[in-house]
Amino acid sequence: MDQSQRDAVFAVVDRRWEEFIEFAAGMVRIPSVNPPGDYEGIVPFLAERLRREGFAVDIVETPPARVAAAGLQGRRLSVLATLRGTAGTPRVALVPHLDTVPSGDEALWTVPPFGGVVKDGRLWGRGACDCKGRIACFALAMVALRDAGIPLRGDVMLAATPDEEIGGRTGAGYLVEAGILRPDYAIMEGYINHVFYGNGGKLHFIVEVTGKATHPSTPWLGVSAIAKMHKLLGALYDLQEELKREPSATPEMRYTTINVGVLHGGTKNNVIAERCRAEVDIRFIPEQSCDGLLGRIDAAFTRVEATDPELRYTMRVVQGDEPYGTPRDSRLLEVVSRAVQAVVGRPPELLRSRGGSDSKFLLRAGIHTASLGPGHKPDSRIHEVDENIECENFVQAAKATALAVMELAEAAPGR
Repeated sequence: MDQSQRDAVFAVVDRRWEEFIEFAAGMVRIPSVNPPGDYEGIVPFLAERLRREGFAVDIVETPPARVAAAGLQGRRLSVLATLRGTAGTPRVALVPHLDTVPSGDEALWTVPPFGGVVKDGRLWGRGACDCKGRIACFALAMVALRDAGIPLRGDVMLAATPDEEIGGRTGAGYLVEAGILRPDYAIMEGYINHVFYGNGGKLHFIVEVTGKATHPSTPWLGVSAIAKMHKLLGALYDLQEELKREPSATPEMRYTTINVGVLHGGTKNNVIAERCRAEVDIRFIPEQSCDGLLGRIDAAFTRVEATDPELRYTMRVVQGDEPYGTPRDSRLLEVVSRAVQAVVGRPPELLRSRGGSDSKFLLRAGIHTASLGPGHKPDSRIHEVDENIECENFVQAAKATALAVMELAEAAPGR
């Protein structure tokens, strides 16, 4: 890579990073919590800022019928900003997301979760890292390439998408399926110390138990749905203990985990519960599959059912994603690792993530992905109180992203 070009790009990042930290802070101040997924404030704010930088910007709406079929309400909007190359290919996409998880109990935060506060060398707030800081970081990388006059052969697209926090099918999933997002390489939102090349599997299902309501003074006249659910959950917890004894050959994946994240039951303390509902999330290792796990769950529930003729339940799968990943010998991983090392002085760890991401949609389309961006595990505290991003790390990630894009989009040598 041409040293003078690298120096020019780094100089732009060093000169303009504070503007883009404030840009990220502005996005944090516009809540886009999912659920419900309200993008009417964040999308025009982001689009206007990118247009002011001179990028070609499009706002793409996911078809309302697809949104309704997913059981969602409200418009799902993506912001696409493009830096044109001389030949259009190879195409590189930078893919962060617009939505955040809820703030939780705001009394536990030391800063207002939607205040966009910059202090102590960090930006604080919900989305500061995941993922509004990453949107701003990717935008800064593109601006640095443009301002430094780097002659790229391929186009570079920033694709800020909705609904990643609820699976992404009405966001990046739609863009890939429609052929709108089909780059040659994709850099997903991520960290700079850990570059993820793949993910484990995810299985999300809902169990509903039906009982019979009656007065608690005569419980024998009813059937407690909560008590019956307790038996099914016991079977799940027993299965969890089995799965702990089946570790993955990939150390960072550890073993398959089962989380009962939501439990609703009953109507009043003096009524035997007629219904109980549990939402369950399973993150599973590459050695296992959705069908295999569903078979084990069905067998466990069937054993419980055989001991209790009053048990009535239904089970519905909401999401099932098999493990996915970019081949470890992919050129993309080599380029991203080299870029990080050039900036921070050491290569990142290449790992599989136990979380989910929108990379699944691109990988299914044959597009290699790698994660990169500002944030440092575990300091950035994503999905926790006091989420934050370190300003120095933000600068490093912008530089590393720009270097990776220069190589992937085939920058011509400087003169």
